[in-house]
Amino acid sequence: MNKIRQFSTSVKNRIINWSINGTTQDVTRYVVLCDHVIETDPALKKIKEKYPHASVEGNPHPTPWADGRVDPNHLRINFKKTAASGSTIGAHFYPATGLLRFKKGDIPDVVLSEEQKAEAEAKAAAKPFVLLDKKKGIPVVWQDGEFVPAAEQ
Repeated sequence: MNKIRQFSTSVKNRIINWSINGTTQDVTRYVVLCDHVIETDPALKKIKEKYPHASVEGNPHPTPWADGRVDPNHLRINFKKTAASGSTIGAHFYPATGLLRFKKGDIPDVVLSEEQKAEAEAKAAAKPFVLLDKKKGIPVVWQDGEFVPAAEQ
């Protein structure tokens, strides 16, 4: 089976340039949800304008705290000014609730509405969502249980 998926050059025109770093699970649905809410929610204008690069760090996971509480299953995301470095804003995305919580206090938490989720799901179903694999240095898509190289159309 050919493990190269075709993708459109339109991914280069997205507002946020998404990458993965050490991610081995399919996170594309979560990334599509985050991408959609950042593109459509006026409260996140600062993210769109100042932090156009986002990296998913690792796999979704819960985090136990020292006091015995547990931060529920979430995706860790770093938003950056440039692809290589620069100022960073951390965020967690909680798939169970649709909450996107930023670590910087002046950026509001956003909970995806059912309408936003449906719009994002339709967008995801229409074409593969391409991510840059930072470790491999290539664009990838999720296919057959793994990230595979994406080929430009």
